[in-house]
Amino acid sequence: MMSLSNPLFRKLLLCGCVFAGVFCTALPLRADLIIKVSEDGAVSGTKFAQFTLSGSPTSDLTLAESTVTLGPNATSHDFTVRVLGGDANQTTGPTQSELLSSTTSVTENGSGTHTVTITITGSGYTAPTAPPPITAFTSFSGNVNTVGTGTSGYLFSAKAGSNTIDTAAGPGAFTTAGAFTTPDSTTTITSLSSPYSIQQTLVLNMNTHNERINYSSQTLLTQTPAPGGIVLAVTCLPCLGIGVWLRRRKAKVAG
Repeated sequence: MMSLSNPLFRKLLLCGCVFAGVFCTALPLRADLIIKVSEDGAVSGTKFAQFTLSGSPTSDLTLAESTVTLGPNATSHDFTVRVLGGDANQTTGPTQSELLSSTTSVTENGSGTHTVTITITGSGYTAPTAPPPITAFTSFSGNVNTVGTGTSGYLFSAKAGSNTIDTAAGPGAFTTAGAFTTPDSTTTITSLSSPYSIQQTLVLNMNTHNERINYSSQTLLTQTPAPGGIVLAVTCLPCLGIGVWLRRRKAKVAG
């Protein structure tokens, strides 16, 4: 066994500590932005569409599709979705993760009751994490141009990892044309480990020919700052422990 007094052993120990520090701090930031659109719960075929963009959230991933059609075949379209977009972003100073989504219109071309589900997912976020607690903010609003009947309405939800941070349901039926909104939601997340995903899901229940709806939404996670003294103490603990161990080993060898 190498002794602490051996120069080679000390060099190997130093290299190991440097490598560990670099490995822990140089992990690449990465997120995949995925947009899914589905009619009546379809997961494939002409009633389903998926679009994916991979990269780093620090470069602000943005994905938009000008026109998406859903229907029983390639020429018969029950719905037309225009300018459907999403944005996944992760920043520092302050540490934040964000997911945005919107569309200029979702239009029912036919008739009868159908659902359109839009799912926007940003995956691979590495910060912020909890603990310490994270503040999660969500907003959702939109506009309807034609009043539907029966089950016309919406259901919106947002998640971060396994944490449901917002749910909002529209009326059983849109009673008037015009803008609709839900109260902004602010919640606290106490447990969230890296990497994680942020997801928004919007289910539109539509049943009127030419019924047209648009929306926009935001989900923002912000790290609650910890006192500077606590951060300093925590980050210095590993180095302090190594220093104590080295002094004890040196005393033992000298003895």
